[in-house]
Amino acid sequence: LNDIGASEYLGVRTLTFSVYSTWLNRGSLAGGAQIALVLLAIVAALLIAESWARRKQRYAAQRSSQLKARPPRQRLHGLAAVGVPTLLLLPMLIGFGIPLYVFARYAVRRIDQLFARELTSAFLNSVLTATLTALFAVVIAGLLIYASRYTRSRAVPVEARIASMGYALPGGILALGLLFVLGRLDNTIDTLARSLFGLSTWLIFTGSAAAVIIACTIRFIALAEGAVRSGHDKLPPNIEAAARSLGRTAGQSARTILLPLLTPAILTAAVLVFVDTIKELSATILLRPFGFNTLATYVYEQASRGAPEDGAFAALLIVVTALVPVAILSRMLADDRST
Repeated sequence: LNDIGASEYLGVRTLTFSVYSTWLNRGSLAGGAQIALVLLAIVAALLIAESWARRKQRYAAQRSSQLKARPPRQRLHGLAAVGVPTLLLLPMLIGFGIPLYVFARYAVRRIDQLFARELTSAFLNSVLTATLTALFAVVIAGLLIYASRYTRSRAVPVEARIASMGYALPGGILALGLLFVLGRLDNTIDTLARSLFGLSTWLIFTGSAAAVIIACTIRFIALAEGAVRSGHDKLPPNIEAAARSLGRTAGQSARTILLPLLTPAILTAAVLVFVDTIKELSATILLRPFGFNTLATYVYEQASRGAPEDGAFAALLIVVTALVPVAILSRMLADDRST
């Protein structure tokens, strides 16, 4: 439901693309909002149906599910030793290998664009946006988990659940909602600054990358929350009580005991958010300020004008930028597993 780049390029008229087209191409923000409400109703129905379908399910996390537990391996012989790896490699070859080969050929023909100012700016914008989004999402997710587990209020777990629903919202809906809210906030701050200090603050949020970072943080809190909660649930249930009984305050136990134990889960959450933010398009293309491009929007612009080969280097940079933190994290987890 969230996709906009591939569907538009392939000529598929989805509701998400219609939000974007109605807003920007036809100049009707109200029309785009109406389509977004229809899409929001579909998402809400899906979430309610999913929650109802697993209402009776229960889970028990055990320490045996941690990284040190290795599944048994079975050696293949004969035809299976060749056929199974080939079959498993086909999806990666078709969905990743062939596009990578095509873009690599395009990139060789556009080698002069490697150090282009626009591409460098898009790369730096992407890394900065993804890094800040990962940082904010992990911090907020940690606070939500800690608050929902260690407070007696029944409202906190419900609020944490609502806060983690942003991933289910298509970026177009989120962008529209934030545009109304942040636009009004910008106007309010500017009016106050003019009346009190005689200065204009211009557009603090909607005129900078702040709106993009806020949108991505809201969207990907669920990713960070899921990864951190998974690591938290694997800890001994009485570890917090043991620390408190030895005189540690809640803050001290969280900083000196829980945080070090949760480091692998926190790094995993940060990488997941970073990778998804690097390739996020639907909200970024609607909220980005004038002249602000990320790698994803750069590729989108080149494809929209019928020159996807001009976005080849940007597409390859998305892949490389996303793979580097994944490789580093995998190495760290492998070292942790071997110790």
